[in-house]
Amino acid sequence: MREVQAKGPRFDLVTTLGTFTVALDTLQAPLTAGRFALRAEAGSYDGCAFHRRIKAELIATGRLTRDDPAPGMLPLERETGTHGIGACAMVRSEDPDAVGGRPERREFLESTGSEFYICLSRLSHLDGKYAVFGEVVDGMKIVRAIGRHEGEKAPLLLRVVRAEEAKPEQGE
Repeated sequence: MREVQAKGPRFDLVTTLGTFTVALDTLQAPLTAGRFALRAEAGSYDGCAFHRRIKAELIATGRLTRDDPAPGMLPLERETGTHGIGACAMVRSEDPDAVGGRPERREFLESTGSEFYICLSRLSHLDGKYAVFGEVVDGMKIVRAIGRHEGEKAPLLLRVVRAEEAKPEQGE
């Protein structure tokens, strides 16, 4: 497994607890990164709750509450980055026909939907099983705050906006 090469477009994720920035890996996960960008630019992620928060492991969001400009599933891009701190990856859907009520038969589809998660720690057991499509490049403090949040109301992903990449200053 290689480290994430998130040199693609950047997006600011504005939440009820602050803003963090994700850079997409369009080289190793072009389909997944492209689908995330399409949904983000259409406003599809706006208003999504961080519906899953596993303390010190990950936070998840992306259950769409509005029209999806890119419905359907994608093939799983397996040869992507590792699940290091700040890695962003797509959740995979369970195959309801494979479950059969027995956890040992649980299988996942070779595809991804709209939900994604961000790692709060190194999760090496997930490497190669989920498409890592980017990484948090600024604001990891906000991501950790979302993971620690307690209370009845889950933090919300208010909006996702394409961020301008910082231009080097003259003389740098």
